[in-house]
Amino acid sequence: MKRSVLFILIGFHLALLSSCNVSHTLNESNGNEPTTKLTAQDLGYDPVARWSERGDYSYNIKLTQNGLTCQTEQKFGNKADYCLGLQSQDRNNGCALSLRMQKYNNECGNDFQEIEFRNYFWRSGYDPQLKVRCETGRAEELPFKTLKHLCRFLKDEKLHKNCFWSDRLGNFRNLGCLEDFSPEPGEQNISLWE
Repeated sequence: MKRSVLFILIGFHLALLSSCNVSHTLNESNGNEPTTKLTAQDLGYDPVARWSERGDYSYNIKLTQNGLTCQTEQKFGNKADYCLGLQSQDRNNGCALSLRMQKYNNECGNDFQEIEFRNYFWRSGYDPQLKVRCETGRAEELPFKTLKHLCRFLKDEKLHKNCFWSDRLGNFRNLGCLEDFSPEPGEQNISLWE
């Protein structure tokens, strides 16, 4: 009898310990989270190794600009998820980027990069530069993991086939992408129907 109670207690303890494992990818916190896993390679660092602290971490940020107010309130069980949460556009519904960045810089480091973008570029219609009707972009799908991924998407001419090049360039510049953009389309490199 004592032995079976001991095994039950050990089993319960192991189950309790395994339930304490926390996802450090923002992807399993609730049903509204994106399903794309962020890796150390995507981020340029391992968040768990960088911020190993456990405990209650939260933020409640409210921003009013031009008469419009947004608020984001998040809770986490460790600092890694907290710091990733501050960077997530998707998790915060795009709210209060400047304040999230400031909080991240004060509490997590000086390398803020907004992650998990949704539906940043979709165009369909007449492209005045190409003088044809075309459609390009990405509708509601998984978010882009990082700004680097979004920038690469915007300049990918194999995907866009020069469609709405000027609009994509404007988005690319507004986001502050650091890479070079694709060459401007000319008569020699227009290939909409390949």
